[in-house]
Amino acid sequence: MRLLLTSSALTLLLFFSSTSSASTTNSSSAATACPYDIDHASTMIPPACYANYTAADAAVAPPTNCCWFVFAAYIYAAIRYSNATGEAFLPDPAASACSSALVTTLIRRGLAVPSLLLSGDRCNISSSGLAAGAGKLPCLYPTITALRSAVNLSSAVRSCSSPGVPDLLSDGRSCKSCQNSVIAATITLLGVTNSKEFVPCGMATTIGVWSTAAPDIRRFRSYALCMVQVLENVGTLGTGDLIPSPPPPPPSPPTAKSQSDSTPLYGFFFFLVIVV
Repeated sequence: MRLLLTSSALTLLLFFSSTSSASTTNSSSAATACPYDIDHASTMIPPACYANYTAADAAVAPPTNCCWFVFAAYIYAAIRYSNATGEAFLPDPAASACSSALVTTLIRRGLAVPSLLLSGDRCNISSSGLAAGAGKLPCLYPTITALRSAVNLSSAVRSCSSPGVPDLLSDGRSCKSCQNSVIAATITLLGVTNSKEFVPCGMATTIGVWSTAAPDIRRFRSYALCMVQVLENVGTLGTGDLIPSPPPPPPSPPTAKSQSDSTPLYGFFFFLVIVV
C-alpha cells in the first residue's frame, strides 16, 4: 500500500513539474514570438496622436492622419529587422504576433487612442496584409535576396535611401523622384507576381528600398511623409478596376481635366504603398 502511494505521489509530482515546465516554455515563446523592436519603432508616432492629446495642443497637431503613422511604425520595425537578419517578411505565427505587439504597445504606452486601433478596419494592422506571413500573399518574400531577385530596386534605392539623398520632406524634387521610382518598382512586382495585391507589393518595395541600410527614424518619417504628400487629396477610390500595367507613355500636352484625373490615381497608388 505504501509503495502504491509513493508511486502515485511520484507520478503527480512529475506531472505537475512537466506542466509547469511546459507553461514556462510557452510563456517564454509567446514573449519572444515577435522579433521586431516594437518599442523603438513606436517612437514614429508623434505626440499629437497620443491618447492624452487635447485640443489645447493644436500647435503640435500631426502633419497627417495618425493611422498612417501606425502603419509606418510597423513597416519601420520590419525594415530594421530585415537589415539585421536578411529576412523580408516574417513567417506565421511571428507575423501575427508582431502586429498584435504593436497595437498592445501603443495602447499600453498611451501612444494612440485605443478606439483608433480597435474599432473598425481603418487602423487594423491584422486585416491589412501587414500581419500575413511570408508567402501568404503575393510579394511577401521570405528574404531580401528573394525580393531583390524579383525586381531591380537600384533606381529606387538611389532616389530614396542612398546616403546622399536630401531630406525628402523638404526637397520637392527629390521627393518626386523617389515617388516615381517606388511606383515603377511596385508595378514591376505586380507584373512579376501577376497580381493586383497593391498593399503587400508596395510594402515589399518599401522594405527593399531600405534594405541596404536601416534608416534612422527621422529619415524614414521623411520618406513616409513624402509619399503622404501625394495622397492627402485623394478621396475614396476603389481598387477593383486598377489593373497592373507598365508605366504609361509620356502623355500629350495635358488639359486641365487630364491633370486632375491623373493625380488621384498616382496618389491613391501611394496610399496603398504605405498603408491600407
